[in-house]
Amino acid sequence: MSVRGGWRDACRLCKPRSGYLQIASEKSASGTFAVVVIKPRKGGDGLKYTVPMSFLPKLGQINSTIQDPLGRYKAVMALPDLFTVEPVK
Repeated sequence: MSVRGGWRDACRLCKPRSGYLQIASEKSASGTFAVVVIKPRKGGDGLKYTVPMSFLPKLGQINSTIQDPLGRYKAVMALPDLFTVEPVK
């Protein structure tokens, strides 16, 4: 499974009130648009995905020019180097 597939699958599996998704109260680090940390349910190391702020203009352009939700999704997921991935304890 690709890294992108892992992120998408993880987001789909997080059902409301399941306890699998936790939203941090603090803002992401300076220069970042989003930071997502995914850890295994049974514990252990996880992965941290970081989307840089430099992608914000491109994401805005996609959102304003592509009306079809699936088309927007595909356009965003096709962006090269949309995020970086690093292991977390």
